[in-house]
Amino acid sequence: MTWTAASFKSRWPEFVPIEDARVEAALAEAALETDARVYGRSYDHAVGLLAAHKLAVSPAGQQARLESKDASTTYEAERRQLGRKRGGGPWVTGYRPGDR
Repeated sequence: MTWTAASFKSRWPEFVPIEDARVEAALAEAALETDARVYGRSYDHAVGLLAAHKLAVSPAGQQARLESKDASTTYEAERRQLGRKRGGGPWVTGYRPGDR
């Protein structure tokens, strides 16, 4: 699945007030900053979470801003948790899956 502004807003309706072009720009930026090798099947979800975080911390996303205990957005907290689940193990020791 590749995110569109419509599918993103369907998943996170709190971003409906934000114009599609801004959502698409955040999705494109998040895709560049997310490594598919780390997230595997969860890549699209990680991209969506990072885009949601980027939008929430922008002035236009103030209504969607939900902060977690560590003052990050809840989207970024969920993305970090997902990264810990998907990126541990061989990546930590310098090996990529399939290196051995």
